[in-house]
Amino acid sequence: MKYIVAGIIAGCLLGLVHFVEPAGGSLILPEWQGSVDRIESIEPSPDAGLLTREPVAVRLDSAIALVAANGALLRRYDVPEGRLAAMSGNGKFFAEYEKVGRTVEFCNIEGERFWKLKSLEYPYLSQNGRTVLLMNGDHSAIRVFDYNGNQAPAGSISGRFCTAIAFAPRSDCAALGFLDGGFHVLNAKGEAVYHGSVPKGCVVKGMAVSDSGAYCAVHWGGQGRDYVFLVDIARNDVEKLALAEVHLTRTAMCVNDLEELAVLDGERLVVTDDDADVRWKL
Repeated sequence: MKYIVAGIIAGCLLGLVHFVEPAGGSLILPEWQGSVDRIESIEPSPDAGLLTREPVAVRLDSAIALVAANGALLRRYDVPEGRLAAMSGNGKFFAEYEKVGRTVEFCNIEGERFWKLKSLEYPYLSQNGRTVLLMNGDHSAIRVFDYNGNQAPAGSISGRFCTAIAFAPRSDCAALGFLDGGFHVLNAKGEAVYHGSVPKGCVVKGMAVSDSGAYCAVHWGGQGRDYVFLVDIARNDVEKLALAEVHLTRTAMCVNDLEELAVLDGERLVVTDDDADVRWKL
């Protein structure tokens, strides 16, 4: 009798197969392909829709390039021998300097110079190049400038060895973290809008800031455990997320203007809500 019942159940389940629609899989097809060392030889994609998308900045060994979304080379600037270049996130501006030099020059991708400063510091540029950070050789102080070469309202920010510099993905907001546990957030105007610190004896390992500069994420820890602070700057509200692994260095991390955090925690990707509670993980 038990075999008859089992057969009926199995038959009913098999009968439901006809009513279940298979889920389609995802397929990724390249629009174009080519070598980074030979960008000029890339055959652009014929997809006209790609022309409306933002170009991509590419750093080469001794040059910087701006590549259209369809693969066509828009601009290329060859950095003179003995000099270095720090690019803006959108690839339209760069700061040229020497490893051991006395000046920093701010230029556009065509190589036109906008300003030149006497400086022994190393430059870092924001997404659109409107915020320029100049860090001294021992990483203890950072001066903030705008794209006109004028010192920004934040002036100079000091700490014990800068361990993290992060810029917003689509704006010119910035975040800085130090070995002594202090961290700072700058808005798009170069104004210091927040200063905080992690528990004593811990190190800031990484930073992330949202496009509006309203929220930031601070990855910190020591040898025993790692955490992430999710900071609401206007409300001065700090939520804490405990990570599963101890990271010896910084990890991939992003925060958006909905105060949602995404962090790569070892072998898992974690996404949280505005209270730093795990929404889902993969």
